[in-house]
Amino acid sequence: MADQNDLIWTVNVLIDDKLMPAQIGGAARFVVLRRSDVSGPKLAPWSRLPVHGLGGAALDVVITDATAAGRETARLLLAGVPSPVTLRELIWFRVREEVARYNAEPAPRFNGLVRPVDAEATLNGYTLARPRKLDWEKQAAVAIDAFDHNGFFVFVGDRQVDDLDESLTLAETDVVSFVRLVPLVGG
Repeated sequence: MADQNDLIWTVNVLIDDKLMPAQIGGAARFVVLRRSDVSGPKLAPWSRLPVHGLGGAALDVVITDATAAGRETARLLLAGVPSPVTLRELIWFRVREEVARYNAEPAPRFNGLVRPVDAEATLNGYTLARPRKLDWEKQAAVAIDAFDHNGFFVFVGDRQVDDLDESLTLAETDVVSFVRLVPLVGG
């Protein structure tokens, strides 16, 4: 069993309001990532990720992706999100989680907010010509830039959040929706 200080997060997916294990590499399972799984020169340790709300409670937050027409395309549970947290930090958490999950077992298909460079858009995801490690910081920078240029909108419940530095006090019952308007391309 890993040391508790070594654990970063677990990845779970909500399907039809039921907690289901994440789908990774075609096999369903709960994933526990450790610092050693995601550390490296391009991936700062969890402790170096700047977080506004570390003094608050850590929550499990439901994140959804939706089309401009309102159709939900994906739903996942982000575990251990501090509250309060800024929207910028929430985007970092989300992108880092997606990239770390992918980098743990790279595959031809990537499901995430930002399309990796040289990937082709497919239904509910992206296909990479060859599996490779992704850079979460590049992906997050593209996501932040896209938000600044209206590439996607974020709603907490029914309220649209339009300031990246707004402090969000989240509750476990809140659903955070990312509404994509155009494909986002990153690292």
